[in-house]
Amino acid sequence: MTDAFTHLNVASSASMRYGTAHPPALVERAAELGMDMLALTDRDGVYGAVKHVRACERAGFRPILGADLAVAAPEGGRVTVLARGKRGWASLCRLITAAHAAGARGVPAITLDAVAEHAEGLVVLLGPGSDVGLAAGDRHLQRARRLLDRWRETAEVAVELVDHYDPGRHAQATALLRLATETRTLAVLSNAVRYPRATDADVAHVLDEVHRRQPGGGGAPVPAVSQAYLKSSEEMAEVAERICGPDRTVARRLLAHTRALAASCALAPETDLGLDRPHLPEFPDARDRLWRACGEGLTRLGLHRDQRARARLARELEIIEHKGFSSYFLTVADIADRIRARGIRCSIRGSGAGSLVNHLIGISAVDPLAHGLLMERFLTESRSGLPDIDLDVESARRLDAYDAIFDAYPDAACVSMMETYRARSAIRDVGAVMGVPPHEVDRLAKMFPHIRARQIRAACADLPELRSGGLSGPSSAALFQMAERLDGLPRHTALHPCGIVISNSSLRDRTPLEPGKLGYHMTQFDKNDVEEMGLIKLDVIGVRMQSAMTHALSEIRRTEEQEIDLDASATQRAKASTPIAVGPNASAVQRVRSTSAKGGTDASATQRAKASTPIAVGPNASAVQRVRSASASATNSNTTIKVPADDPATYAMIRDSRTLGCFQIESPGQRELVSRLQPADLGDLIIDISLFRPGPVNSDMITPYIAIRDGEQEPEFPSPALSDVLAETGGVVIFHEQVINVLHAMTGCGLDQAEAMRRQLGTDAGKEEVRKIFTGMAQECGHAEDVVERVWEIIAAFGAFGFCKAHAAAFALPTYQSAWLKRYYPAAFYAGVLTHEPGMYPRRAILDDARRFGVPILGVDVNASDREWRVERTADGAWAIRAALSDVKGITDAEIDAIVSGRPYLSLPDFANRARPSRDVLDRLVRVGAFDALYHVGADGGVSRRDLLLQAGAVERAGRRTLGGGQLPIGLVEETRTGELPEMTMAEEVQTELEVLGYDASCHLLCCYTDLIAELVSHHGAVRAHDLHRARPGEEVLVLGVKVATQTPAVRSGQRIIFTTLDDATGLVDLTFFESVQDRCAATVFGSWLLAVRGRIRRVGGSGLPTINATHAYDLDELAGIWTEEGRESLHTRLTAPGAASPVTGVGGHRIRYANGYALSTYADISPAGADSAPRKLWHASPGSSGR
Repeated sequence: MTDAFTHLNVASSASMRYGTAHPPALVERAAELGMDMLALTDRDGVYGAVKHVRACERAGFRPILGADLAVAAPEGGRVTVLARGKRGWASLCRLITAAHAAGARGVPAITLDAVAEHAEGLVVLLGPGSDVGLAAGDRHLQRARRLLDRWRETAEVAVELVDHYDPGRHAQATALLRLATETRTLAVLSNAVRYPRATDADVAHVLDEVHRRQPGGGGAPVPAVSQAYLKSSEEMAEVAERICGPDRTVARRLLAHTRALAASCALAPETDLGLDRPHLPEFPDARDRLWRACGEGLTRLGLHRDQRARARLARELEIIEHKGFSSYFLTVADIADRIRARGIRCSIRGSGAGSLVNHLIGISAVDPLAHGLLMERFLTESRSGLPDIDLDVESARRLDAYDAIFDAYPDAACVSMMETYRARSAIRDVGAVMGVPPHEVDRLAKMFPHIRARQIRAACADLPELRSGGLSGPSSAALFQMAERLDGLPRHTALHPCGIVISNSSLRDRTPLEPGKLGYHMTQFDKNDVEEMGLIKLDVIGVRMQSAMTHALSEIRRTEEQEIDLDASATQRAKASTPIAVGPNASAVQRVRSTSAKGGTDASATQRAKASTPIAVGPNASAVQRVRSASASATNSNTTIKVPADDPATYAMIRDSRTLGCFQIESPGQRELVSRLQPADLGDLIIDISLFRPGPVNSDMITPYIAIRDGEQEPEFPSPALSDVLAETGGVVIFHEQVINVLHAMTGCGLDQAEAMRRQLGTDAGKEEVRKIFTGMAQECGHAEDVVERVWEIIAAFGAFGFCKAHAAAFALPTYQSAWLKRYYPAAFYAGVLTHEPGMYPRRAILDDARRFGVPILGVDVNASDREWRVERTADGAWAIRAALSDVKGITDAEIDAIVSGRPYLSLPDFANRARPSRDVLDRLVRVGAFDALYHVGADGGVSRRDLLLQAGAVERAGRRTLGGGQLPIGLVEETRTGELPEMTMAEEVQTELEVLGYDASCHLLCCYTDLIAELVSHHGAVRAHDLHRARPGEEVLVLGVKVATQTPAVRSGQRIIFTTLDDATGLVDLTFFESVQDRCAATVFGSWLLAVRGRIRRVGGSGLPTINATHAYDLDELAGIWTEEGRESLHTRLTAPGAASPVTGVGGHRIRYANGYALSTYADISPAGADSAPRKLWHASPGSSGR
């Protein structure tokens, strides 16, 4: 029987656009073939190494690791380098690092000198692609011998024989075998594996063609490959005999040498690679310094006499010391201090906010004692793995924050990530290989939502908007079939958006480093693999809202010479959340709480909202707001306004759902939730943020909580033992921390074990194991069987779907701060939001919200606009916002700098001469009115923008006649007669603004549809947004507007539901399209952006915002055409037509079902709204949205 063969040269999908299978799939295939070792030798790195090692552990394999590396000229070619033992792994990491440092980005290459420097523990395989192999293949055997001798002087080498059954490769393999024999060099056999099975060869060929079309990929067509698969031991024995000839002894010796080399290179994951062992930053006297820092924090915060705080601190420090993490906490605290020292806003997010240590040493502003947060949700003594502290910083200064870290910590590196093929990218690349015209490929790709590539054909059948898209032809079918096979394959590496590894001097022995695009070194491991390698990861997350608030503060400082201390609210000791009253008089007690603790003036939340001080609008709004800011809402000392912890007027604005642009509470669902929840303090915001998550929403925690809070329903506690644990939320489980406390209170197991049980609830097997443990321990503690069962039902329903209260508390603070800025300094707030775009809505929606807040919008002006949006006082004393130069399509940073530095300008020729913009940019500036103020465009007898466009052309012609690029003689500029050409119409101005700026600055887009809107309102029952509150629940209405957002979030039923928001210039309208109507609506909703929608009013709760359950959707431009060309009756007929019947109805697709009854559509969004908002978008489209 043939001994198991070991493949020594294997490329996985981590060899971008080369290998076709992920490392676990290759190991799985090798196990099927009866092998017990397998190498992974990806191109240019070890990106898949950790996944390969873990897969080998599961299969009982001994892993082998190496890399396929290019060799720099003059040698050229490629070699495979294997690592032997711990020293070999360290050498391999350093050699790969050297290769990436020596070559251009994306083209790493090693030199023989680098190999010699890092040769210890390495074995170099000289195969058919090496300089030795190429010389042998060309029958230059003497040259091949000389090259081999040089390699032998440099490192330990072996000659690699590969035969893919083509004549040239076979002759090369036999020549290399002869060379190895003559020089007494070890020869080994490989198959240069690229895919697990022969049937995967066509995927490899497509990847070759895709690579060929990339810059630097080479222009010659790539011959198809068919033999580079993971062959069985028997097949490899046949290959050996084919190379070695009739003497089977030589073939057996070749196979034996191959296995012996493999065995010598097999690695021990823990001892050789350092897996599962933390490699922490080096910090002298870490334990004592951490204790001392925490003691100072107790004193600074006035907690040094608080016995509860001291006991909590002692427990946390004991856990940290036992785990050996003291240096980690000190490092993160030092990093946070260094970031803030550069004037960058920095705050914590995630479960780390539950640690008192983090609060005391300045990492977190959240007081975990005041909010009932648990260290155990963040870190426990028994939990394996590393702690994870995330820092939020200003997105605009994220790289400055990185500099602060890398300047102080040389043993740091960014985490890498792999961009993989999804539906759109796979269609684009495969379409290009198949010769589909670029415009057609682009059209096809944009039709799909951002789904996995493997879902392409299923989506064509499942989604109504695709079923009608003409995608069923044979050419499309072939394209889609191949595109699906690229699913999840990496396309290229990229810098992770926030992950940084903080390690010690051994970092470069544990991971190769390569330069990222931004100039920072990055590891070759992703965020999961760095943790497996024991490398501590710190997420430094660029948050656009932090930048928006900083910009707002700087504008307030510039325009009003006022300092705002936003963080004053964080340093004020937070009040613990008031428990919801229990007992027969609960509702009365709650009303008292509403009036006293929350500052309301009447019993109910709705009445409190109505009694709130109205928000001032119009020209004098700023003066009114400043008075309130200085007196009723803040403490003004030394021109610094300290933001109060719970400002009533700010919460009144939130309760009115006027939260567009505010952090975390601007989406349609959140605006509806705050209108129902009626938050009045930070504790309410924490609950709001926690409730608006897939778990609580789909487990229907919201309705019972609000009913209990409003006194409409009595709180219910399944056991008296839980009355304190669940008092804050009236018996409704909302937070992870509550689950931990419930488990502990019922079983006495301790918070550590309770957290371990909570973490197991995410899987069916884990949930069943926890049920047995919980039931037994709770009954041993004396709880009745029916009580235990009732509590378990609550825990099981909650599952792993709740939210971490510490995370919500960390988010609640910037939520409140952003709302406070909007309430008191709306112009500065909007300037920040429009500059940094932190949320889910496009600029045009934010601008319309600003108009409703009474903030004037000023267009682009060459003498007034800056790079960013600015606050500017108008002639009547109101604070306005001025559009930014950076919004102009195609303008460069250099052009902006030249424009700003050269001001003021006296004329268009003066501007063109000194600012020197491109002709396209000059024309765009003229078209959007950037010279209107200079030339009094619009005044009687004045010039028009069309006149100025002629002037711009004259300037260019004169410039072409100027020799030597010198200054433009004014005399050469052709004069333009004023008023010679007509002014642009309103519709033309708006269209130009949308094209050039991406938003309608001068007026709302619907101003161009005034007559149509009047027709729809007067004769077809259309209702504007500001009148919807008068409509009764269930009443049918017609609404219209500009689409500003579409989402398809996960819902409990598993349906793919489309949520859409329209802006009709009077407000926002939120729409819901259930699956039953998507056959006739989905294509219009995704394909149009001016919509009219018919549906029925829905209102959840007495104070909830009205939303519409849509039944029909129409393209507003289509309606305008019908009305203009055919008249009112035809328009009425179109609006009342039932819609064409579809042979296939609803939305298909697999539903992922969970044990608690929750189902998830495979087409639902899986990321939060606005997370990846792209610039210059006219509306927000979530990943689950089809179309552009």
